[in-house]
Amino acid sequence: MRTTKTLSRKQRFEKIFEEHLRNISRELASHEKVRRFILAPEPFTIEAGEMTPTLKIKRKVVERKVQGRA
Repeated sequence: MRTTKTLSRKQRFEKIFEEHLRNISRELASHEKVRRFILAPEPFTIEAGEMTPTLKIKRKVVERKVQGRA
């Protein structure tokens, strides 16, 4: 179970990361900009089923795992 302090720290980190992405995105075309993101606690892996052998993200699998954790 997450404590309030841990959750607060995570939210601050996400805000800093979001600001950084926003600053970088100013120079990008609209189709290049990040629209949504998550900060995953662990890297995605082929073994966990989150990536294909060609290292593409399986979005549906990741979304299901994230929704189950929320």
